[in-house]
Amino acid sequence: MATVYTDTLFETKYKDDFNDSDGYYRILFNSGRSLQARELTQMQTIIQKQIERFGNNIFKEGAAVKPGGLTIDTNYEFVKLDATSSSTNANVGSIITGATSGIKAEVLQRVAAIAGDPVTLYVRYVNTSASSTTSSTPRFLAGESLGSGRIVQITNTTINPAVGRGTRATIGDSIYFTQGFFVYTESQSAIIGKYTDAPTVDVGFKIVQEVQSVDDNLQLYDNQGSSINTTAPGADRYCIKLRLTDKSQVTSEENFIHVNTVKDGAIFTSVTSQQDDAYNIPRDMIATRIKENSEIIL
Repeated sequence: MATVYTDTLFETKYKDDFNDSDGYYRILFNSGRSLQARELTQMQTIIQKQIERFGNNIFKEGAAVKPGGLTIDTNYEFVKLDATSSSTNANVGSIITGATSGIKAEVLQRVAAIAGDPVTLYVRYVNTSASSTTSSTPRFLAGESLGSGRIVQITNTTINPAVGRGTRATIGDSIYFTQGFFVYTESQSAIIGKYTDAPTVDVGFKIVQEVQSVDDNLQLYDNQGSSINTTAPGADRYCIKLRLTDKSQVTSEENFIHVNTVKDGAIFTSVTSQQDDAYNIPRDMIATRIKENSEIIL
């Protein structure tokens, strides 16, 4: 399991003793002297500090350098599985059929049972023409079999529906300035309304910092040959990952980057790289100059 990042990890484990007050800006290697691991680590820190200082001058913490364009899907159909199901497995991409309704659906996602919520399948209905239901929105029926031991939740009330619509957020490739780095994140999705199509939430990224070693990723072994050389472990890696979520899923000890505010299932406010509040000192300077020029004209 990857090591969780702490403020003292680099100093204690990797002997990174960089200190601003030392005034070191380059590490100069000498012939005939052995190379120290801490020198290689500190060399990166010196360079990174320069990038961080420049970044802090331009961008505010959490600013979108390249926004991914978040979208909301409020038609993310859910199906709760009953506790009496002998199996709750369902492969993503597989087609399941309601034994009573005759409806077919493709499985898009499976969410394990958690905090009192049952195993939940998110599906795309692909054939409702054979439906035996009279509903204007044909869906699986409460309590019906979906095959392979899967049973739709028997309870079906307004408070605890067996089927219905949830909400999923999706964001494209993005770059955000955080923790002194310009952090890239791949396109990803997250459920922001598990059983509602009208959530009111703040959507953004949870910042996850960790250090990975060869125990976490075999690709960190020497793999320059035709196969991985497990007798030659490589250096560890410091990772920053941005995980799309809503703010309610982030604890007070964790860092959160706000991207969008969603109200009643609609995007209310969003963050873009062009917004004034994404920038730091340059924004203030421009505002001051505009004010001064306006006063001169008047």
